[in-house]
Amino acid sequence: MKKKWLRRILVLAAVFVLLPGLTCALLPGYVERTRREQILREIGSAQTVRVEEFDDPKNPKKKHELTAAERATLLKILPSIVPKWYRLVLELCFVPRHRIVARSANGEEFTIEICFECDLVQHTGSEIYDLPKAGRAAVLGFLREIDIPCPAR
Repeated sequence: MKKKWLRRILVLAAVFVLLPGLTCALLPGYVERTRREQILREIGSAQTVRVEEFDDPKNPKKKHELTAAERATLLKILPSIVPKWYRLVLELCFVPRHRIVARSANGEEFTIEICFECDLVQHTGSEIYDLPKAGRAAVLGFLREIDIPCPAR
């Protein structure tokens, strides 16, 4: 009788210890994959894609409509803006100055806004998240190629 109870207690303990651990280990990968798929789907299927630099979101200082070749380059670098691990972002600085806008055939817009001052990103329907260093370098290089002003650092 004692062995049965001991076995049950061990099984319950294992479930309560392992289940949260597995959830914490697997959830970030799922969220990362979901974000990447959403970004690539929205940009890849859009009728038009443009990149903007702005101070006032309603009045961009500079716009650039992407060509097919530029869009292909953008699709290659966009997965690098999604971090592999997430942290709770409590930064109050997020004031984006650059964005990528994908417009579908029916007029819906999907945006990715980037703040290079605090290295944070937000896309339509997401919370604000970190911009990994590799993603930052790739996006800055792309912006310079298409002649959109961006920070030097």
